Amino acid sequence: MLALLFPLAAAAGVLFFLAGTTGPLSFVFIGLILMFTLVFQLVIFGTQYCAFRDIFGLDEGSAGPGPAVGKDDQLLA
Repeated sequence: MLALLFPLAAAAGVLFFLAGTTGPLSFVFIGLILMFTLVFQLVIFGTQYCAFRDIFGLDEGSAGPGPAVGKDDQLLA
C-alpha cells in the first residue's frame, strides 16, 4: 500500500498545483484529485476487508449461526 501511496501523492501534489494555477481547467484537476483519493480509499478498504476475512476465516456462504433446531425439528426459544 505504501508503494501505491507515493506515486498517488506525487500525482495529487501536481494536480493541486495545476488546480491553483489554471483557470477553467481547475475543475477538471480537482475532479481528478477526488477520483484518485476515492480509488485509493477503496483499495485500502478492500485490502483491509480481505485481510479481516482471511484472519477470522469468514466464509462467503455462511450467514452466521442459525436458529437452534431440536430433534423434532421444532425451533427452540
